[in-house]
Order: sequence, then structure tokens, then C-alpha cells
Amino acid sequence: MHYELKTIGLWPLVKISFFFNLVVGFIMGLLYALLFGFIITIMGNLPFAGSEFRDVDMPVGAMVLIFPFMCAVGAAIFHTLFLVVFGFIYNLIAKLVGGLEFEFNPVVQATQPASHLPSYGYGYPASPPPPPQPSQAIPSVLPSTPPAEPPHTAGDEPDRKE
Repeated sequence: MHYELKTIGLWPLVKISFFFNLVVGFIMGLLYALLFGFIITIMGNLPFAGSEFRDVDMPVGAMVLIFPFMCAVGAAIFHTLFLVVFGFIYNLIAKLVGGLEFEFNPVVQATQPASHLPSYGYGYPASPPPPPQPSQAIPSVLPSTPPAEPPHTAGDEPDRKE
């Protein structure tokens, strides 16, 4: 399968990148707050540290509450703007010289482990055999008519208790 990416839709790009950058920015802001809080706490307790670390007015708890939201909003706005500009430039260049080309190979689901299957390269298993043609169909082994029941005789009846 051969595909070409000719254009990038800017509005779907804005929606997806804004939400993605909002979540990633929040997580990164939380990590930054914890890292900076740890560094400020350690540096403030060292005897040779300057007064700039001892006189920090913002406690670590406030940094953990504020940094994630600041980073989330900043990343969502600035990274989304960057991606929109990138998408616009890509669309202009793709009109002039063509878009990115992708080639996809179908994946074959196997019932056996992949190590037992023959391979045609790149680690993909070989394609399954074609289905049998009607002339190659397996004949039925069941009889077409059920066998006739043997006739009953008077001595064959089961004993009845009354």
C-alpha cells in the first residue's frame, strides 16, 4: 500500500495539538516544580550557598500547585502555534514539490508463533496460501442418506415392568 500526505488539516491539528500539549505541559510543569523545589531546598541548607537560595519566598508546595498550570497553558499556546505554522509551511511546500510518501505492509495474523512461519524479509511472516478452488474442494465423507433401521422382531422388545 502506497500513500501520500498531500495536506495537513490545520483545524484538526490545532485541536489535537492543543489538548496534547496541555496534558504534556501539565506533567512537565509538575516534574519541573518537584525538581526545582528539591534543588532550592538542598541549596538553601548548604553552608556555602548564597543568600539567593535561603531567601526564596515561594515554598515548594506553592510551586507544585502553580508550575503545572503555568507550563500547561504555556505549552498549549506556544507549541500549538508552532505546529500550526509548521502545518501551514508543509502545505505550501507539498503543493510545490509533493507530499510525504508512505508505504505500509499488511500484517498477517498467524495462529502459530512467528518463529515457525516462513518469512519474506523484514520480519514479516509469509502470506497465507490462497483458498481452495471449487474443483479442489474436499469431498464429503458423510453418506448422503442415513442408513436404514434394522427391522424389529418380537423378541427384540425390551422388558416392560407393570
